[in-house]
Amino acid sequence: MSESPQAAETAPSNKQSWLFAAILVGVLAVVLVVNHFMQQSVTDVQTDHATQPAGPVIDPADGVTLLTEGEPNLPTVTVVYSDGMVVLDALVAAEQANERWSFTYQGEGDSALLIRLAGLENEGGEGRNWLYEVNGELAQMSLGVQPVRPGDRILWKFVTYE
Repeated sequence: MSESPQAAETAPSNKQSWLFAAILVGVLAVVLVVNHFMQQSVTDVQTDHATQPAGPVIDPADGVTLLTEGEPNLPTVTVVYSDGMVVLDALVAAEQANERWSFTYQGEGDSALLIRLAGLENEGGEGRNWLYEVNGELAQMSLGVQPVRPGDRILWKFVTYE
C-alpha cells in the first residue's frame, strides 16, 4: 500500500522533525540559562537602606540635615535646601530620601504638629512627644513655619517635655 501524493506532501520528513526538535531544545536551553542568570543576579543583590544614600550626596553645609537622638535611631539624612524652606519641607524631603523617616502631622502653618515619626506616636499629656531643635536650640515655632537655612541641623527627640 502506497501513500497518497497529498499525504506525502503534508507529512514532514524525518530531517524536518529533527531540525524542529533541535531548534525547540535550543530555545528552551536559552530560556533556562537566561532565567537562571536573572534569578542569580536578583538573589546576589544586597542593599542596606540605612547606609546607602538615596540620591546624590549633599554637603551638609549646603543642605539641611535631619537626625534623631535616642529612640528611634534613624539614619542621618541631609536634604537639598530650597528658598523659603521650613522644617516641615525638610521632613518631607527626608521621607522621600529614606522611607524610615515616614511621618504623620496635622494642621498647617503655625498650627502644624508632628504626630508620628518612624512609627512612634505622640503620647500627649505627661507622656513622650516629638520635639525638635534647630542647631541645638529647642524650637519655639511650629514645624510648619520654622525657617531653615543651608547648614542647619534639625534634631528630633521623642521625650517628655520638661
